[in-house]
Amino acid sequence: MNISVKAFENADPDSAIKAHVNMTIDNAFVVKNLSVVQGKNGLFVNMPHHKSNEVGEDGKATIGLKKTAEV
Repeated sequence: MNISVKAFENADPDSAIKAHVNMTIDNAFVVKNLSVVQGKNGLFVNMPHHKSNEVGEDGKATIGLKKTAEV
């Protein structure tokens, strides 16, 4: 399994959110906008969540998507 990560550091050093991350798994599946957060017990990864005007029929925004047609 090949996992590639692109991290974007938060410019505000006082923010609990330290970075945002996009992750690609096997060059086939993408998860966008993970957050690396400083918690009381250390760093943790927060799953994407946001309000969006681009929602599906179920009212939810897409946060993970296939990158290739074969998946």
